Amino acid sequence: MLILVDLQENYREYLESISPISNRIIRNIRKRIEEALDNREKIVVILEEVPTQPLISLGLSTTSTFRKSPRSSGFQEIQHLISPNEEITLGGMMREFCVKDLWIDLKKHHLKVEDIDPKITIPCFLLEQEKSLISSEEHKFFQKSRKLFFSAMV
Repeated sequence: MLILVDLQENYREYLESISPISNRIIRNIRKRIEEALDNREKIVVILEEVPTQPLISLGLSTTSTFRKSPRSSGFQEIQHLISPNEEITLGGMMREFCVKDLWIDLKKHHLKVEDIDPKITIPCFLLEQEKSLISSEEHKFFQKSRKLFFSAMV
């Protein structure tokens, strides 16, 4: 099962302004989400920004809190609490979001917020040049070499 946080309008407009393929990508991500829900997969996706280009992952864990702070780019830093004992700070490009922003219909899929597994992530993306979803093996490499909090399940 998978929970995805909706893009806020101002963020969606920003994405569309930098990438003509973002609409198609967003549609593909939503399609992938629905398939994951139908297959009862356990997936959580999180925000990440790499130094050279924006990378989108979208999501929420069961113990998420967010703190805003000014950044030179105009974006806001998001501090994502993966668990009560594990704190990971991510450079994010989205404003505050919370459970009310979930656009997946939990009731439709017979899910509760407690059903979200915060330990499993799937790589979603939006790079300025078109790229496909990163493979599991590539993600394992990134996880080891850059210590990114990702374990791919594609």
